Amino acid sequence: MRRFAFLATIFLAFQFLAPAGHAQQTAQMTWQFKSLHANIVDVKLFAKARGNQWPSTTTVWSLKDSDSHVVRITCQVNEQICYGAWVRGTTATYWGVGKDGTAGCNNCCYRCVDGEVPKRVLNP
Repeated sequence: MRRFAFLATIFLAFQFLAPAGHAQQTAQMTWQFKSLHANIVDVKLFAKARGNQWPSTTTVWSLKDSDSHVVRITCQVNEQICYGAWVRGTTATYWGVGKDGTAGCNNCCYRCVDGEVPKRVLNP
């Protein structure tokens, strides 16, 4: 019994002294979108390096009016987050990295940090 208690003590000591592993730090990133297009525009955010998407792989945020819409995500600090937006029902009209997150873009990706990204106004 004493041997078990001794081994348990050693095990617990190593747990407290060992490095904290590879836990990723997270941040709250805020994006703001405004669509000036006459049709519904769908939006997603992509973390390409780890294949993550917001709001999910099967859902989108829909912009149905010309109001500003705010979305907040939790992401891993310093990972690159890109937005993709497109007119619902077509892939011909898109902004950022587009519907599937693979189009090239300028100024549509930001490093994940706590804070706000500049507002994206989606013009027709």
